[in-house]
Amino acid sequence: MTPPSLFHEAPIEVLRRQPRTILELLRLAGQVVSSKDASPIGVEILDSSLNEPQPKALQADFVVRLFGRDGETVQTVILEVQSAHDPDKPATWLHYVTRLVATHRVPVTLIVIALGNGVARWARKPTSFGPNLRFTPIVLGPRDFPEIASIEDAIRNRDLAVLTALVRLAAKSKRALAAADAEIMRVFQATMRARASELQTVYASLIEGVARPALRATLRTLLEDEGMGALEMIFENGKLEGKAEGKLEGEARALLVILRRRGFEVSTAVEERVRATAGTDAFDRFIARALEAKTLDEVFAE
Repeated sequence: MTPPSLFHEAPIEVLRRQPRTILELLRLAGQVVSSKDASPIGVEILDSSLNEPQPKALQADFVVRLFGRDGETVQTVILEVQSAHDPDKPATWLHYVTRLVATHRVPVTLIVIALGNGVARWARKPTSFGPNLRFTPIVLGPRDFPEIASIEDAIRNRDLAVLTALVRLAAKSKRALAAADAEIMRVFQATMRARASELQTVYASLIEGVARPALRATLRTLLEDEGMGALEMIFENGKLEGKAEGKLEGEARALLVILRRRGFEVSTAVEERVRATAGTDAFDRFIARALEAKTLDEVFAE
């Protein structure tokens, strides 16, 4: 079982690495941010310690300031990752907001990434702190993150796609996890298509680290098996970079690795069918079924 702390830390690590992803989360939350002169918005990570001198230390998960071309702060954003109900959190979140208002004197947005639909419903409930104050955080639950329908979708918006995969992987029910397997595989393959870099390694490790055991074994196979080596040649060495046939061959190899890892006998006919359908909607269905199917007929059912 994946440690709860890893589910909590993985999305924050994505934002630490790519802080501008906070702008995508604001967009998902329906928040529009603009500078006074309509210049592009900059993003700077701030100290997440939002304390007054007191015995109890309070630490937000992630805090940034958004600024315009002149460097003037236009908004601050707090991001919290929440995996369970916690009756103390609304008061803590309100404390974070008021501290940032007092410090920066600009609008503050608090976004909660809820790791579960039930947690999202709880977090969205407004909390009354008396007749003068009613606090409601902005919450992004699993249903608020966009579907990653293809590897190309994941490549176009890689950082948000990785966040989406991490939120999907935090699901509690086996049904929800199984439904997300194909989507997670697309994101994982998209990270493999990126040029070799520390960020690529971090993203692949985060996804693999929080995956449930069955899917984790498949992802590790893709990283370690000779088939994964072939994928890396295609995606990273540049020999076939940018060529559609190279991308499709890589997808086909990934599915063949999964089938062999599951113990299926992969005949020449099966290989030909996999390669012939790579890049199609049918192929995405095959990948999703390959992770749970008991027979090859189940994998390739029309």
